[in-house]
Amino acid sequence: MNLYLYKGTSSRIKATNKDTLELAETIRANRQTELQYSEHDIIPRFKRNADFVEYFKTVD
Repeated sequence: MNLYLYKGTSSRIKATNKDTLELAETIRANRQTELQYSEHDIIPRFKRNADFVEYFKTVD
């Protein structure tokens, strides 16, 4: 996943680490939700309605 935390106490490093931790937590929560749904053979809503082209338009 290439998510890294940096050593240091500057405000920029702290902000970067905070953003990285938030992203990691979001990824963890999504994976946990996926796992819970897969145990009951349910497709999560965010996977059912996924439109690849629309997603890429929002990423730009």
